[in-house]
Amino acid sequence: RRFFMSGATRSHESRLKALDQLERMIRENQDRICDALYADLRKPLQEALISEVAFTLEEIKVAKKNLRSWMRPRCERTPLALW
Repeated sequence: RRFFMSGATRSHESRLKALDQLERMIRENQDRICDALYADLRKPLQEALISEVAFTLEEIKVAKKNLRSWMRPRCERTPLALW
């Protein structure tokens, strides 16, 4: 909590670095992830690779591509009921 409150995670670079680290961790531990999915859920290797590993890696790719636009400040109107 203290690290988050320090603001260190607010920059584009720190968020991109965190996504890169997550991607690297998933790629390095792909076999262990699939083994755990089989042990816990009896999910076959190919299904685990497609529905869990590849899907997550694709989501990381999308997040990295859109990160800068997602971080842009935007004005939101306050509903009248909240005034």
